Amino acid sequence: MGLRRLHTCFCCDLTTGVRCVGITYMIFNVISFLALAVVVGSEFRIRRNIENDPSLFDGEPSDAQIEMVLNFTMILLKVLMGVLAVSMLFDISILVAVRVQRPSYLLPWLIWYGTMTSLALLWGSFLLVKCAMYQEESVDLWTYVLMQLLSAGICSYLFACVFSYYLQLREEPYGIRENVLLPPGSHSGEISNRSRPVKSEGHL
Repeated sequence: MGLRRLHTCFCCDLTTGVRCVGITYMIFNVISFLALAVVVGSEFRIRRNIENDPSLFDGEPSDAQIEMVLNFTMILLKVLMGVLAVSMLFDISILVAVRVQRPSYLLPWLIWYGTMTSLALLWGSFLLVKCAMYQEESVDLWTYVLMQLLSAGICSYLFACVFSYYLQLREEPYGIRENVLLPPGSHSGEISNRSRPVKSEGHL
């Protein structure tokens, strides 16, 4: 029994929808990367925010404590920038896959974003269970949890669209991918046979 798949992506055909997915992810990742680059370049402002945040320390923080939090923050931001840079490479791969219609080019994107989406769903579910168990009353925290789950849900749908497109390309006869229309019930091998010149028979 075959896998269930989508046939449209936000009211578009899969080819158009997957192309839009790649462009959307690329734009989001580029903007996020540039924003993080600006933040990383403002180390003095980050230090000042750490010094003025009473929730980070018990009492007056020492210079060593501030430096430790600052170093951890900078490492975290640079790791996020690295993740975004890698994500942009996979965004390029999905656009190339749509262009040349090669299902194998979609595999890196599917593996990368499948992992990221799964982690986001697990994180959102963990926060939801934790907030429910401890009867959390913070509106900001509940808003963050719900936005996290909503974002993960949308990413899951987009992943399903790309995966459906991958299955479509993998099972599609090669002739269709080359814009050659095949008659019903025929196979791509018949195209090559029909394209060969027919030898004329000699007259008796």
